[in-house]
Order: sequence, then structure tokens, then C-alpha cells
Amino acid sequence: MEPHVQVGPVIAVLPLCPFPPLHWWFLALGHHAGSSIIATNESFVKQSFRNRLQLVQADGAFNVSFPVKQAGNPLNMKTNTAVLSSHVQPKVLWRSIQTAYGAAPFFEHFAPELEALWLQFLPATSDDHKLLSDWCHATLHWMATTCNWTLPSISEDPIAFQPQLDLRERQALRGHGWTFNRYTQLYEDRQPFVGGLSALDALFILGPNELNARLPELVQHPARVD
Repeated sequence: MEPHVQVGPVIAVLPLCPFPPLHWWFLALGHHAGSSIIATNESFVKQSFRNRLQLVQADGAFNVSFPVKQAGNPLNMKTNTAVLSSHVQPKVLWRSIQTAYGAAPFFEHFAPELEALWLQFLPATSDDHKLLSDWCHATLHWMATTCNWTLPSISEDPIAFQPQLDLRERQALRGHGWTFNRYTQLYEDRQPFVGGLSALDALFILGPNELNARLPELVQHPARVD
């Protein structure tokens, strides 16, 4: 994916993150009636979706985190230079997905491809030098290919834009200000609907065709540009 800047006014700037939530994809696919870019050269922010994704299991939402090595000054670390840590083994991370979604209608269909992705782009030993940005790009491309989506342009200089919708802000990326409309989730017999999850949750349950068709109605933003 070569850096380039989208021509025309940019309404939304999106951070680089693995398997982003549905509101990230809502903006990426232009459902806000505007253009978007993915920012790749920004400061790494801990405790955000830049190196984790949120899913749901029988007892509620849970995070799958991809630890980053704290080499040098973390305040100066950029998302596109952050190195993944092998502190948590990729097989362990993958098993948490299997445990939560093994009974989902479409999980078994996508499991082989996703497990291969996990093992290819996440470090298994301390000698594996693997970048967070490569992992994020791989997950975005996988989701886009699977759902027949087109990714927006990317930019190494997001400072040049003054977007109306900026998901680089921590609360915005977590879903603050968004409305998440219900789709049937795997554990609704035990807990209420959980919004703002990684798009993997909806994909495992709805499948790519239904997710593609329903995405514009699954998320809403009060500042939507029409």
C-alpha cells in the first residue's frame, strides 16, 4: 500500500488499527457521504484500538491486545514504526477468538485464513521483528477482500487535514457519540447487545454479504455529513 493523498475535501481521518470497529468501516466506505483517509504516521497511543480489538464472550466484552515493545521513548513512537512484542503468543491470542466465536455461523468458514494471518504477522519469539503497521495493514486488506470493500487512501501527513470526523481521538475511536444498532449477537440469551465491537463480531455472525448490505444502518453518528 503506497502512501498517497486523496484529492478533494477530507471529511474523516481514520487511525491505523487491526480489525477496526464498524464505525471505522462506516467512514472508510464513505457512508457518511464524504471522503476519508487512513493516517499511518501518527504517534502511537496506548489503551486504544491501535493495538487491540474488542469482541464479546459469554460474560461480556473483552479485549484482544497486541503488545508493543517499549523501546526508546514511547511518546515519540509512531504507529508505523512500533514493533510487536512476543510477550503474548499468537496461538494464545487466536485461541481466545476460537473460544468466544467457535459457535458463530460463519466462524469455521473464515477460521483457517484468519489463523494463518495471526501466525504470519504476529511474533512468536523475541527474534521476530514484526511491525504493528504490517499487522494492521494485513487485517484491513483481509477484511476489505472478504467483504468486497475498497479501502480509502492513506496519508503520512494527517496534520494537513481538518476533518469533521476524526477517529484518531480516543473517545471517538471507542465509539463516543455513535449509535450502534442491534444485530443478533452470539450471547444475547445471557446479556444485552454490545455495540462498538470489532467488525469481526458482525462478520462471524452475519457473514460478508449481509454485513455489507446492512453496514449503513448498523451505525449512526449525530454529526453525520449528508
